Amino acid sequence: MADEDIPDNIDLRFIARQNTRILRELAEVREQTAHIPQLRADVTELQHAMAATRADIAIIKDTVEDIKETSRLMEGRLFRLEKHAGFAKA
Repeated sequence: MADEDIPDNIDLRFIARQNTRILRELAEVREQTAHIPQLRADVTELQHAMAATRADIAIIKDTVEDIKETSRLMEGRLFRLEKHAGFAKA
């Protein structure tokens, strides 16, 4: 486009400043979005760690229930032994 094709009422300096501002903002956005893949990888890693922690918690809960059940059984056996030996209160 030749200069004679540009209307007189267009401020080329203003357009140049706007262009510079837009390019600067675009560069900032690109810089900010460059970190997104690493953030996604970090989130995925955290999700896997949380799933493993949930599985560990489930195992711990099952173990606690097993211990409680064993404790109840032992208390019952102890009571029967004490009763048989004459130590238990009626």
